[in-house]
Amino acid sequence: MAKDYNALACEILKNVGGDGNVAKLFHCATRLRFTLNDSKQVDFEQLKKNPHILGVVEDAAGIQLVIGNDVTQVYQPLLDQYPHFAGHENAKQQSESYSGNPISRLLNMLSAIVGPVIPLIMCSGLISALLVILTRWGGLDAEGSTYALLNMVGTGALYFLPLLIAYTSSKRFGCDPMMSLFLGALLVAPTLIDLAGKGEFVDLFGLPVKTGGYASSLIPAIITIWVLSHIERLVARIVPEAVRFVFRPLVSLMIMVPITLCVTAPLGGYAGTLLMDAIAAINAVAPWASVLIVGCLTPALVLTGMHLAIIPLVMMLFSTVDYDNMLFPAFIGMNFSQFGVAILISMSLPRQIVCTAT
Repeated sequence: MAKDYNALACEILKNVGGDGNVAKLFHCATRLRFTLNDSKQVDFEQLKKNPHILGVVEDAAGIQLVIGNDVTQVYQPLLDQYPHFAGHENAKQQSESYSGNPISRLLNMLSAIVGPVIPLIMCSGLISALLVILTRWGGLDAEGSTYALLNMVGTGALYFLPLLIAYTSSKRFGCDPMMSLFLGALLVAPTLIDLAGKGEFVDLFGLPVKTGGYASSLIPAIITIWVLSHIERLVARIVPEAVRFVFRPLVSLMIMVPITLCVTAPLGGYAGTLLMDAIAAINAVAPWASVLIVGCLTPALVLTGMHLAIIPLVMMLFSTVDYDNMLFPAFIGMNFSQFGVAILISMSLPRQIVCTAT
């Protein structure tokens, strides 16, 4: 019998405390993830009894419901009826959505920002893999225009990652998406890259600007948009209502451009470099131990939906050294171990049924 997704969405909303209890809603590959004002209003028993909900997981900000591959068909009716679920209605809800200990808040934030970008990155990766196949065995000319265009698509998601992250960060931090995209575009602007020929730093009215661009980076965009969310609220209090339509974005931009080029982007770049150096040091000392530790922790991270927080590390590895020999291998090992357990259970299940019947 086909699912009635509208009815399922209404039933879920009722059992999580109604629309007034939802501060924000988004989804990953298989889960609806609710940020709630009050988790005590959730009817966990009714949610667990619903045959179309495969699992119920509490987290620091609210609740996660495992729906499956058709999660978007449940998510969309809720978003159509309650568009404000996609963003915070006010500052009070925004502060409530960041409740919990600092580690939980950080992991929730990274999951919310990186999760929507992953399908596009996967698509680009598959196109790159197809390009390799066509070049090696399909007779595709590596010097031709077809190769160049397909390679542009295959590397596009990673190259323009700051723009994608800027947009998802704007949804998470509750600031203007267009302004966020503009600041993300500055991080990969050709002018900034070309200025690298004049040295590591150039000046903007005497202020030092690090050249070279931030293509394929994550942390600079996240920090920049987080700062933007605070600047926008400050400017909204200063600029008069009568001229806010024009002068609010103008004043915000005048403040954010030097902050982005001189502070947040370089700071994020240095933070990413230090993180990669730390991972490289771990791999140099005991690469087998790092894979083992991550593999052991991954099931717990997946259970709480926090595995997406590790993806930024993978993206930074790809953008700096062009490979990942720690995180994805740990993911793959964990998946195959679960695959083996599932096979053993499926092989023993018929025998148990026979024994029970006897």
